[in-house]
Amino acid sequence: MMEKTIRITSEGTLWTLPWDVGITKGFFRDEGIQIEVIKPDSELKPAPVFERPIARDYEAGDLEAFNKCEWGVIKRAADGQRDGWILGKRESVATMAILVRGDSSYHRLDDLSGVPISVQDQTGSHYMTFKMLEGHLPADRIVTRNEGGPAIRTRSLLRGQDPAVTLMEPFISLAESRGCRVLGESKYWGLLYVDKADSDASTDGIFRALRRAVDEINRDLKKHAALLLRDIPEDLIEDFEIQDLNLKRLDYVYPEPYTEEEFNRAAGWMTKYGLKPERAPVYSDLVKV
Repeated sequence: MMEKTIRITSEGTLWTLPWDVGITKGFFRDEGIQIEVIKPDSELKPAPVFERPIARDYEAGDLEAFNKCEWGVIKRAADGQRDGWILGKRESVATMAILVRGDSSYHRLDDLSGVPISVQDQTGSHYMTFKMLEGHLPADRIVTRNEGGPAIRTRSLLRGQDPAVTLMEPFISLAESRGCRVLGESKYWGLLYVDKADSDASTDGIFRALRRAVDEINRDLKKHAALLLRDIPEDLIEDFEIQDLNLKRLDYVYPEPYTEEEFNRAAGWMTKYGLKPERAPVYSDLVKV
């Protein structure tokens, strides 16, 4: 049987760990699928949404799939020119956290009224900053600043250049190991998006392989989580080791369907903050059921 090749982008091992494990263990190969995980830009410097590597490469046909935060996938699926399907929720239930330095005068989320919080615009860090601050601050007092990827934001926090940042693992644990404090954190899901030409023949095989990979990870989470440390640049990692990583923030589950109720709730929430796609997102147009 001829293998089907699907290239999926990674903006962090946190999100693609099941794909990496599935490749190493041959789970995708068993399904007649060859998966390539592409890591386009370790720094993720600030750029408009459709000028970033993930969107540019997908639109150009250099990728067949990506998994991003729920809202980011809706944005790219609705406004992108190349057709695809949202297949379901991704396997990584990621954690985002808002952090400050240990010597910061901010101790509560309520203290961040009007304080610029560094994120990457219209990615999980951006959306989750609003999510975490809802109930603490009115919308007009939530201030975000587009700084780029997590390594950039971590450097800025440690150097005292940014008063607060939003990060994911392994950068949360890294910042904590340097004395930074978490003011709030929350888990959220992301979505898997695949080119329409590849969705029909490959979906079941992809999901079978990912379920096997999730089981493999959960049998020895610490062993597999060590791969996350490769995302930390040399100038930041210093003596940070796997025992410093908070494994309780890592949660890998079987892929789940993405319901119309969940889709509509997310799209409505994006509208509230002026982050909705340019084209009205419609569940039946974007989600494969």
